Amino acid sequence: MVLKSNRWLNAVAVMLGTAGLADAQPAGILIGVDDVTIPVRGWDGSQWNELFVGQQAWGLAVDPATCTVYGNSGSSLWKWNAGDAAPTVLGTMTLEGTGATQAMVGLAWGNGRLYAIKNIATEAIYEVDPQTLVARILFTYTAADWDLGGLDFYNGFLYATNDDATPFGTGLVRIDLQAQTLTRIAPYPVFAGDGGTTKDIDGLAIDGDGIAYFIVDQTGEFGRYSIPNAIELPPIPNPYPAGTSETFAAGAFAPCLFGPPPCLADFNGDGFVDFFDLDAFVECFEGGSCPTGRSADFNDDGFVDFFDLDAFIEAFERGC
Repeated sequence: MVLKSNRWLNAVAVMLGTAGLADAQPAGILIGVDDVTIPVRGWDGSQWNELFVGQQAWGLAVDPATCTVYGNSGSSLWKWNAGDAAPTVLGTMTLEGTGATQAMVGLAWGNGRLYAIKNIATEAIYEVDPQTLVARILFTYTAADWDLGGLDFYNGFLYATNDDATPFGTGLVRIDLQAQTLTRIAPYPVFAGDGGTTKDIDGLAIDGDGIAYFIVDQTGEFGRYSIPNAIELPPIPNPYPAGTSETFAAGAFAPCLFGPPPCLADFNGDGFVDFFDLDAFVECFEGGSCPTGRSADFNDDGFVDFFDLDAFIEAFERGC
């Protein structure tokens, strides 16, 4: 059995100041770079596994409800599920209203939605429809102040890596979608094993305990930062082949790939299948609030309709 939460082990790692892979890194971290010959890899709790090759990964995101991995190579969006021989190319992302091609540098999944960012005009936070591939701007920010790359979602907020040294400094940025604000919360880590330097960070993955992994595009280490504890953690070695030096890197957190399959009927995620799940789904289905990471589009066909209600009832009656 793969543990999906390692709060106690992470706390021990913080106290001891050590960073052994096996005792501090939960299963589910995904990494990739913009090289079709270098595999997208996932950490299973004890080692890195090659998941697939053949697609560049500028950004990575995971829908936990279906355990679908989304990635992009510039404007091209693709998806992959465990068991697939290779990713499926979905097509080209375009801007709502204009149809202009959109090359993204970071992806994240949260609140049942796929988010994206880009570091060329127009620099903004986007929501991308995985069915239509249309990207709509949620809000723009001052391009001269930020250079965002890696992107992930944790505890109701988007987080990004910022490579712009002025005016706020490079580091980890919290993005409040409701307030439409960006706040730098921590500087980039120091990579002790790589000469005590800081680096250009291109990817970001945040695990279930709020540990942010700073994904680089070169041989060496991944930095780590505990968001809940506001403390830098020791870096960990990365699995890239010697001499790897790319332009983009990506990360995501997908514990569903290395643990038991998710219980879809446990809609509210409390570990039980009961009336409260039915109540939560109905509220979501009727346009109310949805549990984090869940959507009323239960059958994942791009529509919310009677077929979703029927699919949920079938899953609910089947249980887990």
